[in-house]
Amino acid sequence: MRRAAMVKLFKGGPAYLTDIVRHADDKPESGTETIAAQRFIGAGFSVRPQVWIAPDIRVDLLVGEVLALEIDSRAHHTGEDNYESDRARDLKVTALGYIPQHLTYKQVVHQWPQTLEQLQILARLGMHRGPRRRNGRRKIAG
Repeated sequence: MRRAAMVKLFKGGPAYLTDIVRHADDKPESGTETIAAQRFIGAGFSVRPQVWIAPDIRVDLLVGEVLALEIDSRAHHTGEDNYESDRARDLKVTALGYIPQHLTYKQVVHQWPQTLEQLQILARLGMHRGPRRRNGRRKIAG
């Protein structure tokens, strides 16, 4: 749902809904991505939806500087071909200096406290920020 439609739908509604609409973004491509983005923002994370990290790679959500999240649905991420392409993509994303993670609908909607707890551990370690970048790429040891 686009932001303009949400504004119209929730006009005069409870404060918590109007606050969510105020922070809504038209870039997420699914409801689950929108929910995840709003939940990360609510937890204090910097979040950018639908970010191109390479000419051929766009991630659903970039949390902090390097945490590249994909919000996966079973329909688009099962089967041998999808399995193989996801793994190849993750390898490339990692080689670019990002940390790929995949979240499911269940993790975002029904298991959010546990999911957030695990991601906050990464944040406490500073993993969402990563080492300083040079020339637009994350500096990788080695």
